[in-house]
Amino acid sequence: MPSLYEPCGLSQMIAMRYGNLPLATATGGLQDTIVDYPADAENATGFLFTDKSVDGFVSRLDDVLTVFQDKPTWLAIQQNAMKSDFSWPISAAKYLAVYRLLVA
Repeated sequence: MPSLYEPCGLSQMIAMRYGNLPLATATGGLQDTIVDYPADAENATGFLFTDKSVDGFVSRLDDVLTVFQDKPTWLAIQQNAMKSDFSWPISAAKYLAVYRLLVA
């Protein structure tokens, strides 16, 4: 998902639900919903890249293909991705926490 900008997006969430790990630009909603490997290896749900160019994409794709060869790591990331919960009760609770912080 090499996007220049992305306010939210559903494609990465749908992909993660089915264990298809996203490779996306670290921007907007993509960055908000994908936990990058290896930045947070234990909770990773996909892969992000910051260099918004063909070279940036290809370089990160090389990293992804290297991780793909490490089956236990790949499966762990897939399991994390499939467990991601973007439901309204979770989102609403997060919004409520921010509002309570602002009011306090």
